[in-house]
Amino acid sequence: MKMKSADVPRPRTDILGARLAVIMGIGVLISALSRPAETGLSLLADIGINGGFAILIIHAVPVLILMAGASAWPSGSGSAGEPWRLVVSAVIGGLYGMAVALFLDPLVRAHDWVVGWTGPLREANFVDAVAWVSAVTCIALGVICQAFVSFGGAAFRALAAQSVPPSDEPLEIRPRDRGELAWAALGMIGQGIMLVGIVLSQSALDPPPIAQGGVAVLSLAGGAAFLWSSLRLWSAFDELQRRTVMDAYAWSAILATPLVVGWVVLEGLGRVQPLEAYPLVVVLLLGQSLLAAVLQIKFGAAQLAKGVA
Repeated sequence: MKMKSADVPRPRTDILGARLAVIMGIGVLISALSRPAETGLSLLADIGINGGFAILIIHAVPVLILMAGASAWPSGSGSAGEPWRLVVSAVIGGLYGMAVALFLDPLVRAHDWVVGWTGPLREANFVDAVAWVSAVTCIALGVICQAFVSFGGAAFRALAAQSVPPSDEPLEIRPRDRGELAWAALGMIGQGIMLVGIVLSQSALDPPPIAQGGVAVLSLAGGAAFLWSSLRLWSAFDELQRRTVMDAYAWSAILATPLVVGWVVLEGLGRVQPLEAYPLVVVLLLGQSLLAAVLQIKFGAAQLAKGVA
């Protein structure tokens, strides 16, 4: 993606404020979807902190640690202290993970809300975990792309961890690139929603009819958004971008074919369970996304080195 410098400088405090606002929103969302853990409550009770004040501390401490990490995150200016700021941010990120593990049962409330809608869920297996991680990653990347569309270079600068010259000027995204990013955001969010619907349809043990219909609509709506955005992006792609997509799909097919054939042979010998569409879809979507990212990095870096991009 090509960006150009704007004429009016933007204060760094604006970048830090935007970054803190985003990180605080993420921290508050995770905290709101979690429940105070017994270990954290017991630890605070041992030092005489109980009741509502203990719950307030449990929800506030991880968010404050996360915001401290965001403050220390490199600004992208390329100064000598930037690597150390990255190390400090990584350490603070580790402390945030420890605080969440100690004080909170992460995302328990979200699980309770889902169970209240779909009914009991079976115990998650490896495919379920991959599907959930892929869905959350797609939705998060889609939101980031939409932030670039909505806020332009300010969003890019707020997330930058490396030098983005010129460091004293904001970066502006071209209108054409904003359009592509908007369709990419829709496609990634749609793919994430589709995966959420698929994994819920496979995990619900005895869903009520309204939940079954809702999950089906969720999957189809996400898939339709993913397909429509893919077609729009394909029509706007140049030769290099189309080559990246075709190579990703070709390699995913090349790698998947012998695996599927081998599984069918083992299934005929009674060595494995019959192959279902659910794990196959999850693996194919994940493989295509990862291959597309790797190929884009490879070819994009080569073009940048030649001065083409």
